[in-house]
Amino acid sequence: MFSGRAFPGFDNVDVLSLLAEAQEAAISGHLSQLPRVSTDSDTLAQIQHAARKIFSYDPHQVLEAERALEDICDAAPSAVSMAWLLVANRVLMFERIATHSKEWVEALDMRCAQAIALGPTNAFLLAAVSGAYIRFLDRHDEGLALARRAVRLNPASPYALDALAGALYLCGRYEEGYRL
Repeated sequence: MFSGRAFPGFDNVDVLSLLAEAQEAAISGHLSQLPRVSTDSDTLAQIQHAARKIFSYDPHQVLEAERALEDICDAAPSAVSMAWLLVANRVLMFERIATHSKEWVEALDMRCAQAIALGPTNAFLLAAVSGAYIRFLDRHDEGLALARRAVRLNPASPYALDALAGALYLCGRYEEGYRL
């Protein structure tokens, strides 16, 4: 269940319950739209389980999800497993659990390159890579271009729109981001 950790001090149980339902619908809806070609049902279930842990915003759960996704990506990388791994990385950085060590940055850079190769037309994955490029790798122009590409691929994707809005904001293009 959604823990409310993303909204410290917020304890309205009814609203938190609605948020939990919305997150579950988003996770299930996103995963159900993905092509099943390269991801078997057991792996897809593991990814879905990891996504739920990520959205708990509990540091221990997110770390567990990151480890599980790293194992999945090491064994049989796919666009969806790479995208969720990048989302886990982002949450851990925002929660100040991960650090920007040189090794971490190099691994993230390699992971992003591998992710783009796996899913060059996957809007969710491109949105995740865009966030990593801009927030952690100081590759603003490339990140903004990927966010724009994600929105072109799927203009209704909340992930793509969030990536573009965040990219525009972090690149100092506030007016353009506001118009989204």
